[in-house]
Amino acid sequence: MDENCLPEHNDVLANRARPAVDDSGGSPAMVGETVIFRMKDNFHEFSIDLETLLGCLAFAQSQGAVPQLPSDWWIWIHNRYNLGSDA
Repeated sequence: MDENCLPEHNDVLANRARPAVDDSGGSPAMVGETVIFRMKDNFHEFSIDLETLLGCLAFAQSQGAVPQLPSDWWIWIHNRYNLGSDA
């Protein structure tokens, strides 16, 4: 972990979420038009929607953590998922 971070921040970084898949393959699920992923960290189960994940991908791209995706792809994603201008 980063020695420049507060101890609480290091705890958060060490508690990574992963898909919570049961025997029936319960993740992801469609709720109306929304794709919802069931996630689990060391202490909780929770859900996260595809729109949130796409926003995270847009942020990662803006920071250079992932390669640039084509503009046409982002336009399609924005139109399909009604993402705000910050994604």
